Amino acid sequence: MFVCTRASDYVIECLKKKIASLTAPSGVGKSFISRHTALILKKEGYNIIPVYSPQNISDYFQPGTKTVFILDDVCGNFFANQVQILRWKELLPVVNNIIADKSCKIIVSCRLQVYKDDGFNILLPFKSCECNLISDNLRLTPEEKTNILKSYIDTSNVDIGEICQTSDFFHFCAIYIMQKLFRCH
Repeated sequence: MFVCTRASDYVIECLKKKIASLTAPSGVGKSFISRHTALILKKEGYNIIPVYSPQNISDYFQPGTKTVFILDDVCGNFFANQVQILRWKELLPVVNNIIADKSCKIIVSCRLQVYKDDGFNILLPFKSCECNLISDNLRLTPEEKTNILKSYIDTSNVDIGEICQTSDFFHFCAIYIMQKLFRCH
């Protein structure tokens, strides 16, 4: 279940510039927002291409074809993978061609510590429109948290305020829905 937020709206806005880089720590919703955004674009006729290695972007780029490339956890999970950064650097001409193509978009998700690594700074296209999901202007508002919570659980018997203050909010929703699914089977 997806609930639109100011962060998800901002990602759509960034994609008007062809590329959006979602940054945040683990478990904040980068992949969820990027995949949901890709599904919206699929309804608009875009092909969705998950990119598992830098070479994939070169292999699947077809100029003039409506395509969204999804780069999930680009350049590392827990630390910046310098080898991956160098592989992406080699493919920057392809990335720039994709950005220049009116039919293509790139959605990047990246752990904040990877994005802030000095080595990552050479990947300028990935730095052009950052969507930092924990920044003051994009972090979930109390109203957004409440709306998300209500979409996952029956809130009549719970203290919404207390749950919305939980730092692992998304993990709570995921655990709750998984327990509910297992009870049904």
